[in-house]
Amino acid sequence: MPKEIKRKKGLIEGVESELISIVRESEGISRLSLSKKLKLAPSTVGIYVERLLEEGFLLEAKKQKAVRSGRPEVFLTLNPERGEFIGVDFYAEHILAMSVDFSNNLLKEFTVKLSPDDSQEEVLGKLSKAIKAVYSDEREVLGIGLSVPGSLDVEKGVLIKYKWLPKLQNVKFGEHLKQEFGLPVYFENTANLMAIGEMKFGEDKSLSNFVSVTIRSGVGCGVVINKSIVAGENNLCGEIEYWKCPASFNNSEESFAELGELISSSGIMRTLKHALAEDKKSSLSNTSTIVDFIAALKAEDSLAIEVFEQSIPVLGWTLGQISLMLAPERFVLAGDFVELGEQWLDLVQASLEEYYDGLPMTAPEVKISTLGKSCAALGAVSLAIQNWRISR
Repeated sequence: MPKEIKRKKGLIEGVESELISIVRESEGISRLSLSKKLKLAPSTVGIYVERLLEEGFLLEAKKQKAVRSGRPEVFLTLNPERGEFIGVDFYAEHILAMSVDFSNNLLKEFTVKLSPDDSQEEVLGKLSKAIKAVYSDEREVLGIGLSVPGSLDVEKGVLIKYKWLPKLQNVKFGEHLKQEFGLPVYFENTANLMAIGEMKFGEDKSLSNFVSVTIRSGVGCGVVINKSIVAGENNLCGEIEYWKCPASFNNSEESFAELGELISSSGIMRTLKHALAEDKKSSLSNTSTIVDFIAALKAEDSLAIEVFEQSIPVLGWTLGQISLMLAPERFVLAGDFVELGEQWLDLVQASLEEYYDGLPMTAPEVKISTLGKSCAALGAVSLAIQNWRISR
């Protein structure tokens, strides 16, 4: 193809991809509004729209005006049958794969458990199994997004290391998935994708500045400023797990403790084991899992509550430190404890407000993610969607 024709083709496909992105964000838009957003003449937009309607990317739907006069307005929407995107949350305990149609409607989800004893080959096999379980035979699969914790080479799709699965080092996820599925595959840090999931699928998509704090086996945060993720140098923004916390939060003989040791699921479970070693009464035991611990909290097990509440002042202090630096509109909590709902939220909000006591400003609002344990997978779906482009 001659260079000039190729250039023009790329420009057209770029405009059409942007057009589809605007329709996706608006969940229905008129041609006139679309031309204003694209800053193109209505006649020019009309040419693009007609081609996308003909190719099945868009649909037209009539919407009756509130005042019953004149013809119904015609709105453009996405055709859900035009394709499918897959998002995968790779985590210490499981791999969760989800698929959505071209209109962002959930199609399927599938979870496969992981073990610290899994070899690299076993993990890659489980990853392929999870993706195949949600892979469509009816729609064209347009891309895969993968949420990966630990040290990650985003460009190459290589997991360098992950302390909760120690047998995994320099795992070439990107190479494996491209060979297996022959599709574009995109990678991002889990904490960032939790924030992206909130922006695209969360309860309040209008938020411009917020911080998503994820508490699972580790702790991380995704920072959103002016509706954009702040990645930082080497994509390391938000690695708060390694923060050195004041000695007052640490009951050991050490002068400080890392944040992850104090408020992560794994850290809380270690605290529980120390308490059990002191023969404190509880329905829990040394073999209890985080799922058991959360169930014990709901059942008002006194030791579970005692251990859990030790983490609250640390989390409140953490949010206070972050908020004074970044001034977010809101914190969104995600991870293992979201199902506790108000039981967790009220404690954290009170702790943050105590941190702000005496300061000349008010504490930001704290909310729990409404996406539950799907947050990272939906963020990975969003990653695949935002990188997709029309290609003829």
